[in-house]
Amino acid sequence: MNPLLLLIAAGNQSHQVELRVTYPDGKTGVARTTRKPGPEGGWVTMMAIELESGSKKIKVRAESITNAKFEPVRKTMETLDAKGKRIGYLVADFGPAGAQLVTEIGAKRDVKRYDLEEKWPRKDPTMAWFLTQLPKPGTKSTFMSFELSPPGWVQRSAIYVGTKTVRIGNQTIRAYDLQLDEDSVLLDQYGMPIRLESKGVIFQRLSR
Repeated sequence: MNPLLLLIAAGNQSHQVELRVTYPDGKTGVARTTRKPGPEGGWVTMMAIELESGSKKIKVRAESITNAKFEPVRKTMETLDAKGKRIGYLVADFGPAGAQLVTEIGAKRDVKRYDLEEKWPRKDPTMAWFLTQLPKPGTKSTFMSFELSPPGWVQRSAIYVGTKTVRIGNQTIRAYDLQLDEDSVLLDQYGMPIRLESKGVIFQRLSR
């Protein structure tokens, strides 16, 4: 079967991986990342992280929804303490004019708009890489991405470097190497993370 058809078929399925998380300040934890087809033809990506720092534990839950063009529809992030009590909640909804961000910290609620002219691309082509298309090494994509913390639109540039072989436990798999601004990213054939290093924080796939 054509490899591209296999990748497209894989893109219509749900996938989940677990990663070890290590922060520069010593915090460690486990992240569970799930991606599945979304209601608008794009992706729903969810990440749940449990972090430990000494005797303190916190949980972070994040979700990102895109449409069929891989443009953002909604982003959320919730922080909980060890007992499950909400510490903070962020939700951004996207429309033609930009983003509206609702921030809830304790009893305080704040609503703010972050406008973005339509001429700026919001589509993230890398979400289709290795699923519906096979980019050539050196392929570059530039787009606008909305960050929840600190909040605001930022320009991101992604470059596909090529493939490499990596080991996860006793298994050897092919990895796709990307450079996302200053971040280093390794993805599997389903577009799921194998390793991510960003600002000193390292996510490393755990073997099953």
